[in-house]
Amino acid sequence: MYPVILRVPEEIRDLDNRARAAALGRYARQALERSGKRSGFFPQRLEKDRHGAPLPSSGVHWSISHKPEYVAGVVAKSFVGIDIETIRPVGSALFNRVCTGEEMRCFHGDDQDPLVLFFRTFTAKEAVLKAARIGLKGLSRTRVVASEGASTTVISLANERYTVEHFINRGYIAAVVGNHAMVQWECEKTAFEPLTA
Repeated sequence: MYPVILRVPEEIRDLDNRARAAALGRYARQALERSGKRSGFFPQRLEKDRHGAPLPSSGVHWSISHKPEYVAGVVAKSFVGIDIETIRPVGSALFNRVCTGEEMRCFHGDDQDPLVLFFRTFTAKEAVLKAARIGLKGLSRTRVVASEGASTTVISLANERYTVEHFINRGYIAAVVGNHAMVQWECEKTAFEPLTA
């Protein structure tokens, strides 16, 4: 699986909110196209259901995510979900809603900042919810059940376990989940300074 992360150009970041949202969606689809080129397949149509979840096309599943500074996209032959978030301060109420104490104990031994662990948890849950085509309304039904090193998080949803792979950078974190053995991230080299574990 080949998830792609692109840094958003200044000319898109400088647009007004409505124009920027549309441009970010288009730019995320460019990341999706790059993922398709690396994978060797691409959906014939990029359609969504009435809830906004991407619909598979010609046996190809897809997922995109975008924030003002970064976009991400991925295609796969089975369920897939991707999320990207800028690492930024969050309030304690949101932190505790997303990360329970029991979940945080799953990261015991991972030498990462609590804020990085928050976004690692959030992006993992969001990627799983996208793959399951549920969306954020299912956030309370997801749980971190294990951490496998600094870049792998295991999420439980409806008695199923999902292994989520992360790409962690000083400014953002991305998560991808799918039914695949190997993940090879593609990122614009000049835009990134990977965070060491």
